Amino acid sequence: MIRIDPTVLDDARRICGLTSDEQLGVQIGRTGATVRSLRKGLTSSSITDLMELKRITGRTLDNLVIQVPDAAA
Repeated sequence: MIRIDPTVLDDARRICGLTSDEQLGVQIGRTGATVRSLRKGLTSSSITDLMELKRITGRTLDNLVIQVPDAAA
């Protein structure tokens, strides 16, 4: 399974001077609950999410995601 690298969210918060996932959600047009779900790998990120996080962090697209084994595997 491919999911967003949680360190991307940490970097985005730090770069924007934010202290919570709620604030980051506002910054990227999502809810805090969605950001927390992205962080835990419970929600798939959209291309829009990835492009906004790329813009904020300066990371390349391939450095925004990680591959983790499926839970059923």
